[in-house]
Amino acid sequence: MTNTTNFENKNFSTEILYDTQNITETLVKFYSNAKSRCDGYGVINGPPLIIESNIINNILLNFKSKGGRVRYITEVKADNIKYCKQIMEFVELRHLEGVKGGMAVCDNEYITTATTRESNSFPHLFYSNGKEIVEQQQHIFEILWDKAIPSEERIKEIVEGIPREHTEVIINTLQTKKVYFDLIDKSEKEILIIFPSINVVYGQKRLGIIDLLNQKAIEGIEVKILTPIIEDIKEIFFIDDKVSSTKHNTENGKSDRYRKRFLIQEVSQQQEIKFTVLIVDKKYVLTIELKDNSKSSFEEAVGLSTYSNSKPGVLSYVSIFENFWQQTELYEKLKVNEKMQKDFINIAAHELRTPVQSIMGYTQLAMSVSEYNEFDNAHGGFLETVNRNANQLHKLTEEILDVAKIESSTLNLKKKSFNLIETIEHIIRDFQQNNNNTLCIQGPIIENPYGKEKENSDSVIIVADIERISQVLYNILDNAIKFTKTAEKIISITIKIIGELKNKEVMVQIRDRGKGIDKDVSSNLFTKFISTSAEGTGLGLFISKSIIEAHGGKMWAENNADVNGATFSFSLPVN
Repeated sequence: MTNTTNFENKNFSTEILYDTQNITETLVKFYSNAKSRCDGYGVINGPPLIIESNIINNILLNFKSKGGRVRYITEVKADNIKYCKQIMEFVELRHLEGVKGGMAVCDNEYITTATTRESNSFPHLFYSNGKEIVEQQQHIFEILWDKAIPSEERIKEIVEGIPREHTEVIINTLQTKKVYFDLIDKSEKEILIIFPSINVVYGQKRLGIIDLLNQKAIEGIEVKILTPIIEDIKEIFFIDDKVSSTKHNTENGKSDRYRKRFLIQEVSQQQEIKFTVLIVDKKYVLTIELKDNSKSSFEEAVGLSTYSNSKPGVLSYVSIFENFWQQTELYEKLKVNEKMQKDFINIAAHELRTPVQSIMGYTQLAMSVSEYNEFDNAHGGFLETVNRNANQLHKLTEEILDVAKIESSTLNLKKKSFNLIETIEHIIRDFQQNNNNTLCIQGPIIENPYGKEKENSDSVIIVADIERISQVLYNILDNAIKFTKTAEKIISITIKIIGELKNKEVMVQIRDRGKGIDKDVSSNLFTKFISTSAEGTGLGLFISKSIIEAHGGKMWAENNADVNGATFSFSLPVN
């Protein structure tokens, strides 16, 4: 067998050497030819070979003394830590798990060998000074160098027994699955986990994660889960609302052990949350990207994942989880309190309705009798005062009941076909009579691109709840009158037909010349209890907007650009 195999051309030479003497001479020549850099990696027995070879040792020391840079990557273990510390005196050393073989590359030359962990010698050596090969190996080394960690950290980890803090991006989904199970399996005290969607929970059940979490809960590990919840999910998590937290119940295999240790808080499913987050013992965190929520298999559904045992990073996720947990607890308490409040208001409003209607009825009856009217006029009109306040109380109870219906989604609409123009004209007459005809309401003016513009004559037929639409018109006109302080109260009503012929909408605009919308309330104008007036509850506009939206329409308001006052508008589908 020959000791050397040559591959030569005019640009470079490549050799494969087998003889120990030739290998040694080539190594000496290689390191002697290095000018500014010499990089390499080797298996766990690489450092002992370097230290025990006086020739290579002296060459590297001499090279560094002249300003050359020597970098080396190996697997730092307890077995070779003594040699690693020695070569760190003249070599920049980094640790990388699972290094195989060995190579070195300098400015213009490259060598490699298939040295194994068990071998203390080089069975053969590949040498090349080809430019493309040298540049390629320099690039590969830089990739490995960036991935490796400083040997000081690795040595500290071995000597002091302190796990190294690091963060790793995992691309392989099989590796992600392994880390996922391993982390849960090695938990000792606590597991915190966030599931972003219902489909993810189903996927965890198929994967076996839910069963593993249940097993950990039985072993005494505290498991806290933030997840969207539906009835099927309750079954997956062994949630039984009838199980007492103090009374053991083993019916259908369910136990209060789950209720004590397996703690679950509901979070809403949000499209922007795309990660499953696992935190174990406040030491480790794994985030798994949700790539495709529609996929059933774990490998198809997930993308990249990130693992970290970095203390600042893990504690940051713990803080985020605990904040979410506290928010859900507060939200649950608020929901209970809000329900109690709504139930109380609803009951109170219903209970008030009957006596108020009775007071109004008997007061009006008394006022209709002539002798009572004479008696009332003689005593300051107290019956009128009682009747007026009873009407205000009746309006308040009706508004409260309307709000309760809106918030519980039980606002029923009794839709029928009617002429919107006639309804508006009736309402205008009512307001003018109540204001002794001092109120000037212009219109309604109809703007119809599909027909000639006319005033007070056209009909606009819509299908809606006439009583609710009338309620909206009364509320807007009442506000317009209330906030117009001038002696002459001028209000104009315009009706516009907008949209395409097949999808027409009617838009009603009520324009006043009052003080306009206060800028402090403009952004919250249609929310509950918002008002700048000393009168009223601030519920009218909230109710009006809800009624319009229940019809499939829109409602808005803005200050007038040309004169004082504001314009309130709403749109409704014609059909």
